[in-house]
Amino acid sequence: MIRWTTIILLIIVSCSSHTVIKEEKKSLKQPNIVFIMVDDMGWKDASCYGRKMWQTPRIDEFAKQGCRFTNAYAHQLCSPTRSSFMTGKHPARLAITDWIPGFENRPESPLLPVTQNMAVPLEETTIAEALKEKGYVTGIIGKWHIGNTPDQQGFQEVMETTEQKGRTRFDKNGRFMADRKGDAAIKFLETHKKDTFFLYFSFDSVHLRLAASKEKIAKHPNTINPTYAGMMEHVDDNVGRVLDKIHELGLDDNTIVMFYSDNGGVTRCNFKPLIYTSNFPLRANKGSLYEGGLRVPLIIRWPGVTKAGSTTDEMILTADFYPTILDMVGIEAKPQQHVDGINFSQVLRGEKSNRNELYWHYPHYSRHIMGYPSGAVRIGEWKLIEWFEDGKLELYNLKEDIGEQNNQADHFPKKVDELFTKLRSWRQQVSARMPERKVK
Repeated sequence: MIRWTTIILLIIVSCSSHTVIKEEKKSLKQPNIVFIMVDDMGWKDASCYGRKMWQTPRIDEFAKQGCRFTNAYAHQLCSPTRSSFMTGKHPARLAITDWIPGFENRPESPLLPVTQNMAVPLEETTIAEALKEKGYVTGIIGKWHIGNTPDQQGFQEVMETTEQKGRTRFDKNGRFMADRKGDAAIKFLETHKKDTFFLYFSFDSVHLRLAASKEKIAKHPNTINPTYAGMMEHVDDNVGRVLDKIHELGLDDNTIVMFYSDNGGVTRCNFKPLIYTSNFPLRANKGSLYEGGLRVPLIIRWPGVTKAGSTTDEMILTADFYPTILDMVGIEAKPQQHVDGINFSQVLRGEKSNRNELYWHYPHYSRHIMGYPSGAVRIGEWKLIEWFEDGKLELYNLKEDIGEQNNQADHFPKKVDELFTKLRSWRQQVSARMPERKVK
């Protein structure tokens, strides 16, 4: 009898151990990633960042669940940012420094046009390819805009892609396209709820051409631009729909969600005198190397890691997402690929960032305000801007002057020299293409 009891106990212990091992394996499943990128959303366009003229309840709710960044940066235009996100490299290193195909050079310009690459080279290992190699199901919804096609660079499912030319805001049934993209995101999540997935949900709102449903426009009669406010509400709604579906499918605890914009907001365009949004207190807008063109919203929810409702002032730049995502999901780094990216996963644990220097390069002319050939560097609280037409240097202390109104270059010549030396050295390191002067 004792022997049988012993055998039975051994079987029970064996089964219990097997169950524990299965549960541990289940808990060790790599997290899913949902990366939401909005097009042209300004730093202050969400209420949690200070917008009072309209409300963004779902983005605000998301911010209360994760970590909100106040010093997150992108690049001056969409294609540079999106190519940097995909590769972990600075746009200047990729020679994609304007939107694709780019603006025409201004006839009166003293500088010759700078050529750029029209696509991310296929030999680059994108973040989608890196994740796919490790068993992730990869999907993109919406805007791509970095040449070639997403399926050539790691995406297995390509849905509701946005064509730059002939872009429409409503389908033939009158459904707003941002909502259709939300439908596609819901379908992707439902289809792959048992898989490990990476979803790049890439809005083409709130980019021009502005549009929104009549119902949403009617809700914002007293805003700067009711259509822009309505379009922002469409974005907010669909962020909420994605978050709700993640919760409904029971994926909350194993899904990292990131929310980001590809450049600063559009306040005005040189070719249209209409006011779209406000980047105040930031200066200028999309297409400029002032803060209004570069500083963007970033909110990250990493279950079990980020402190709910936390805020950080640590700096990040677009290339940093690549190594950070790899680290978050436990995939070995690819330092030869994401050469310009710096892992900031420790920031999400409440620690300090390893990034103290930020660089930008824009050797082109934009049709946006302040969009002239220029370069910029930020080190700590100091930011230097160099204008390529006349060589003028501007220096700002962003801690004291976030609106970049008081040029301190004459008062701090040593700081100018320090930052300018850094900027020129960095340009050489990444082989940044510089404009040449026209021969008179």
